[in-house]
Amino acid sequence: MGNKKPWSRPQYSAYPNRPGDRRRTPLYTALGRAVSNWEGVSAATASLFRAILEGDERSDPAERAAERFGEIWAVQERAKLIGDQCGVFFNADFGDKKGEARSLLREIRASMDAYRGWAERRNDLAHGYVTKAQGPDYSKEDQPTVTTYSLCPSHARSPKWPHSEPEYNYVASEIAAFAAAFDVLDKRIEAAATRVREIKDWRVAQRRVQVG
Repeated sequence: MGNKKPWSRPQYSAYPNRPGDRRRTPLYTALGRAVSNWEGVSAATASLFRAILEGDERSDPAERAAERFGEIWAVQERAKLIGDQCGVFFNADFGDKKGEARSLLREIRASMDAYRGWAERRNDLAHGYVTKAQGPDYSKEDQPTVTTYSLCPSHARSPKWPHSEPEYNYVASEIAAFAAAFDVLDKRIEAAATRVREIKDWRVAQRRVQVG
């Protein structure tokens, strides 16, 4: 498990017949927060893309480019567009800020890796549903029947239900961890957009020097 990424599926979520939560409210609360926080990530990527556009980001060409970016929802495509535009923006002489420009480019690339990685967890949440199960409570001597709740893949995604068991199921604490990670990624990308705007005045487009 040493090569496991932060955005990898939690190890225990793929255990068959894993019990869920005794209460459903925390599950729904965490799910709502996670979905909302991912929208913050989407907004941050749009902010970053607008920031790395050449010239005045409020110009008509930039506005049109930003509008086209906003019409794209596929994470891989968004990340590629940002990467391509970074190739243009950072291929310049930043003078005394050259070291900062290199550091910023590395940070953006790392953020886009995380953006792609966390997208799978977001898709698990967006295309799943909360299920209710009943089973014995083995922690008690008389093993009473209890009801538990967890988030499973949609039955419309039949490949994710091998042998009549879900490929994964998430409990509230895991979804809450996803929500927190989405929030961190949102702030990370937005901070990069701010740094781009701060360094933009140092960019000398006439002198092309590869930064990456």
